[in-house]
Amino acid sequence: MRKFIQKIGIWAELGVIAAGNAIAFFGDFILTMLGGSGQKNRYFISNLSNQIYLSGIRAIPIIMVTNFVVGVVLSYQGIIQLAKFSAETSILTVVSFSVFKEAGALMSAIIIAGRSGSAFAAEMGVMKLNEELQALRIMGVQSMSFLILPRVLALLIFMPILTLIANFMGLLGGAIICWIELDMGLYYFFYQVHDITTPFTFWMGFIKTPFFSLIIGLISCYMGLNVEKTPESLGVNTTRAVVLSIFWVIVFNSLFSVVVSALKLG
Repeated sequence: MRKFIQKIGIWAELGVIAAGNAIAFFGDFILTMLGGSGQKNRYFISNLSNQIYLSGIRAIPIIMVTNFVVGVVLSYQGIIQLAKFSAETSILTVVSFSVFKEAGALMSAIIIAGRSGSAFAAEMGVMKLNEELQALRIMGVQSMSFLILPRVLALLIFMPILTLIANFMGLLGGAIICWIELDMGLYYFFYQVHDITTPFTFWMGFIKTPFFSLIIGLISCYMGLNVEKTPESLGVNTTRAVVLSIFWVIVFNSLFSVVVSALKLG
């Protein structure tokens, strides 16, 4: 019993230390983003544009394919279930609300967490293993302004664009299934979607994208910086970066949906 209590105490202590380090890391990021670090990075624009290309533009194909398939599945399964009540045309509401409110932004965030989040963690981890981060510190270069800030800002800038593409592809997948199964014209489908979609419903997914970007970018970079000097630690922390990013994205998305429903905003 005594050993069990000691283990609980050790876990609690480690948890408090980890939480403190994470809060300090987030505070350092905010300070750097607001320009309070006092260090100017002349390579910032080139680093930012490079990360926008790697994390955003190169993610467009997988975002398009994945959300198109999601739209197809939503529409096809929805038609099957609604046909039992002779309400097949209600699929327009189901697809549009699902895509705009949840699927577009959430699926994009999950894909970016798996694709770019793992890359961020692995890059930071390798740089730490090769002592490149220590070399930057010796040269007076802060890793926060030189490495982390461009990556997180790239996600903040491009995530809304990816969400817009995801929304369109999700609707396109649904429209094609409605055309095949219900003989519904594509023009009619998009016209009706435009008619039933409120402004808040349309913007709901975009409101969440900055939070998704911060969650993915900061967690991934933080886990990469905490890689120990072993190859196993690199793999473990890269996996943790993806798992924790997806977990907290889903948690935030759920809390956001609950708050919106409780306030009856949409």
